[in-house]
Amino acid sequence: MKPAKITGIIFLMLMVVLPYAVKAADTIKIGALMGFTGAYRSSHIHTFRAIQMAVDELNEKGGVLKHRIELVKLDNKSSLLGSRQAAKTAVKKNILAVIGAVRSSNSIAAAPIFQAAGIIMITPTSTNPRVTLLGDYIFRTCYTDLTQGRVLANFAFDELSLKTAVVLTNAGNKYSMDLAGYFIDRFRARGGRLLWEGDYLDRVSDFDLLIEKTKRMNPEVIFVPGYSQDAGQIVKKGRELGITATFIGGDGWDELIYRYAGNAINNCFHSAFWHPDLPSKKNRVFVNHYREKYGKIKRFDIAGAYDAVMVFSRAVKKAGCLEPFKIKLAMYSMDNYKGASGNIKFDKNGDTTKPVVIIKYINNQSFYLKSILP
Repeated sequence: MKPAKITGIIFLMLMVVLPYAVKAADTIKIGALMGFTGAYRSSHIHTFRAIQMAVDELNEKGGVLKHRIELVKLDNKSSLLGSRQAAKTAVKKNILAVIGAVRSSNSIAAAPIFQAAGIIMITPTSTNPRVTLLGDYIFRTCYTDLTQGRVLANFAFDELSLKTAVVLTNAGNKYSMDLAGYFIDRFRARGGRLLWEGDYLDRVSDFDLLIEKTKRMNPEVIFVPGYSQDAGQIVKKGRELGITATFIGGDGWDELIYRYAGNAINNCFHSAFWHPDLPSKKNRVFVNHYREKYGKIKRFDIAGAYDAVMVFSRAVKKAGCLEPFKIKLAMYSMDNYKGASGNIKFDKNGDTTKPVVIIKYINNQSFYLKSILP
């Protein structure tokens, strides 16, 4: 056999055995899967900035295993189809890991593609319990809807001593419906009484009938597991019609809620993944750096996105190589990682047990109230 032919065979064998290491000798490609265009563009840009900041910090220190990190934007166009297409793009671009998606529905759409390709996916915000059940390459740095639903019900019943509830659910949104169900189940189990569950649909702007019936029910707590736009309008209309009950929401509430609720948001509570005032040194360093780089903090998910990059880099170092299978094993076997958003240690499903952060609004500002372990 000719030497040239032998050399060619050896090269092909190496390509099969070391596909990622050969193709990515200079850089490690990490994808950011989110809506760079579409309905979620204005909010997801803040999540991306946190990912970019983590990548920049690692590269300033020489990268990971002497490889620089290349951050690749994977635009899912804020849609399910776009998420699948972006995942396929990640496979073609030989990306080693992906941070995202932001919404559970988009993560569920993309995860099977990443799993089949052996690409590690770490979502900082997808709370649907199903997400990490889609494969052993799928992880999250946040809690699940099951966790926050139970914690919020306990918080309302035990700590606020609120015993009767109305739940106002977006019937066109699975996140809202699931979170409502988890809250109701735990609230009843604690001894609370559900007076009524009212439904509404996406893009509704007239909540008068919903709020009028809620007022007649005279609940002590009103749980609104929606997003800032609908939840903010509901809270505002409730106060306008004289409702004095305590409003509580989930992680779907964010800083944008001021735009829709105005002063009515005061004395309301909601769960969050994180808050800038979390009392830890790691968080203070993160917050100071983020504010220096980008200014005002507008999202409660940015620390989890930052931590997702950092925990992945730690797994690569632990694995000592760029082989996805070994990195995945390192993710599962890592000791507790102390991140800006809290401690991270993955269980057999790729989930992490983290406290639910409770936020209260006072004088039109969000304040960190406490962290509650599930």
